Amino acid sequence: MSTITLDTTRWPIALFTFDGQPQEADVQFFIDSVAAIHARAEVYASIGYIKRVKAETAQVQRVGKAMIENWPFAKKYCCGSAIVIASPVFRFLLSSFFLITPIPYPYIITDDLNEALEWAAKQLEAACHTTPISKAR
Repeated sequence: MSTITLDTTRWPIALFTFDGQPQEADVQFFIDSVAAIHARAEVYASIGYIKRVKAETAQVQRVGKAMIENWPFAKKYCCGSAIVIASPVFRFLLSSFFLITPIPYPYIITDDLNEALEWAAKQLEAACHTTPISKAR
């Protein structure tokens, strides 16, 4: 079973869910999925829903390197990223990391998936006057 999934049914919101210890195939799936989103050449918002994850240091470094390499595309197309993490300690650590290594688009770190979805929808509305499919129904 894959520990990283991508849900684009709310496009232009891309919802990645991380649940478990990723294998190399999961890490590659994530990297390839981000590249495919950028290849669409469309404005989007992303949500990283981290239920639980235990990645190896090499995997974290690999994803970090890929993300930095994709920053020009992310800066052009990503209007914001919401990161959902239940652990207050992990939220604090990630917030601290982003102070040292800022990402090139707005972000929010929260413990509430609904808050993340609402925030992403507002980012899209502000960026391109687009209402995500999930809000249009």
